[in-house]
This record gives sequence, structure tokens and C-alpha cells, in this order.
Amino acid sequence: MGKNAIVGQSGGPTSVINASLAGVFESCKSRGADIVYGMCNGVAGLLEERVVDLSTLLTDDLDIELLKRTPSSFLGSCRYKLPDWRDDEAVYKKLFAILEKLNIGYFFYIRTFVSDTFIIEQYQIIGIFTAILAAYFFVKAIAYALTGWVFFDKKKNEQWMKSYLFLVSLEGLALFPMIMLQAYFGWSMQNSVVYTICLLVLFKLLTFYKSYIIFFQRMGAFLQIILYFCALEIIPLFALKGILTTIGNYLKINF
Repeated sequence: MGKNAIVGQSGGPTSVINASLAGVFESCKSRGADIVYGMCNGVAGLLEERVVDLSTLLTDDLDIELLKRTPSSFLGSCRYKLPDWRDDEAVYKKLFAILEKLNIGYFFYIRTFVSDTFIIEQYQIIGIFTAILAAYFFVKAIAYALTGWVFFDKKKNEQWMKSYLFLVSLEGLALFPMIMLQAYFGWSMQNSVVYTICLLVLFKLLTFYKSYIIFFQRMGAFLQIILYFCALEIIPLFALKGILTTIGNYLKINF
């Protein structure tokens, strides 16, 4: 090889990420690398010039075998994301200056992707989010009932509640095929998100149309229907998103 090599780790701490590190070290040394450096805490550590000569840590075959079977990030991990070079070119200039200083000819970066891991069991997570969604629809139903009781007659309220429950049930039924495709046929998350957004937009439009027909068609109060719809549909939807995101982030384990 003739030059030095450097390797870093990023992502979740697993035995796989350490086995990959051991493989890189052994391969580089067997192919003639002078020094195999390790980045302490990934590229974030490299930018601070925190590197270590792996030969001083992996001194014999036993050390390498132990490393392969140890579930952790031996060099330390990071979740630092390099900026786009067009936005911050200085970071890349600094990075390449450090590599040149260390006489690096071979750069390795081991990254593992760990799906969201939580501090409680998965079934408890499902239960919490199910309870939040149930509470969301329950509170909305109460809000619709109170608003209808104040501003509209009993007949229109009953007609609306039947229509609302039908639309919510139909929305859940329409989401079911997407869940099956994702669970059993490997449908991508991107397609699932697009499908869900399109479905939400469609059913919000249907809800808007139905509320207009029932409550506001004869009144001709277009501004009132906009305010009514935003207060009881759009604002609660954004509130639900914020609550789910906050709770999800609170329960996640951040490596």
C-alpha cells in the first residue's frame, strides 16, 4: 500500500461495526500500510485531530479476536453530518489538510444504521401511540359536538357526526393496504409517506366538503367554514404531529 490508512466508525454500537474495524485493520496491515489510524468519535473527532495508532491498541491476535466479538463502538461513534460542500467548503479544506498531514492514502468509514430504539418495550410504544391517536379522535369528537351544540341544530349535528365517523373509518380502512404492503412486501418508507399524505389531503377535502354541505351551504358563509375547518381539523392535526414527535424523541435512545 505504501501510505497510511485511517478508519472511523459511525452509527449504532454493535459487534458488527467492531468486526468490520478488525477486518480493515488486518487487511491494511497485511497489504503494507505503514500506520493504520483510528478516528476517535468518527469524522467529528478527525476534524479535531483526535486519532490513534491502532497498532498500539491491537497488539496481538487475541486483541483482534476480542474486538470482533465485542458489541460496542471501539473507536467511539458520532452522528455528525458533514455539510454540503457548497454551503461550507472550509470544513472539507480542513479535513483534507488533516489527511495530508497524516499521509493518508486510504480512507475507510464504517457506518451502521440502527432503526429507532426506545427506552421501553415495542408493545408499550405501540400502546402509547395508539392511546394518543384514540385521545386525538375522542377530543375532536367532543370539540365537534360542543361546536355543533352551540352553533347548529340537533338534526345537523347528528347528520355531521354520522358523516364524520364514516369518514374516519374509511380513512383507517384506506391506510390498511399500505401497512400490509410495507410489512410483507418491503414497500419503501418514502412511498408510504407519500401515500399517507395524499390520503390525508383527500380525506380532509372530503371532510371540508361534507361540513360545508351540512352546515354552511344555505348560509353562504364561506369565511366561517374556513375558520371552522381550520380550528377543528388543521390545527389539531399539527398539534398531533407535534405531540407524537416530542414523545417519540423523548422515548428514543440516542446513540
